[in-house]
Amino acid sequence: MRRRNLFTMPSGLIIFRFFVALGVDLNQKTKYEVTPLNFALIVQNMPVVEELLKHGADLKARRGDKNLLHYFVSQNRLDIAKFVHAKDKSLIGERGEKGRTALHLAAMHSDAKTCSWLIEQGVDPLALI
Repeated sequence: MRRRNLFTMPSGLIIFRFFVALGVDLNQKTKYEVTPLNFALIVQNMPVVEELLKHGADLKARRGDKNLLHYFVSQNRLDIAKFVHAKDKSLIGERGEKGRTALHLAAMHSDAKTCSWLIEQGVDPLALI
């Protein structure tokens, strides 16, 4: 069974708990550097997301040069970025490739709403300079 099926099936939470009981590595990455937590967030399976976090999934796992907050900001997924930020406020201050912040990424993707939210959260707009 592929991870995609596990996280999108109605019985995904039951199957997930079975894998946890077997001791599956919750932070293992695919060849595309996607963790189970990253994928569960992408498909918005929030019961599985909460279970992953409860069992030690790493919110600080990076996908390439981006942390999870950077990734969802760059995908214009403000809803998920807000969720990730609520779980780990330190991610907002991290820098990725070429020293870019979440605000850089939001500005690059022309997302004014996300830029405004990031500034409300305390990101320094002068850091773009």
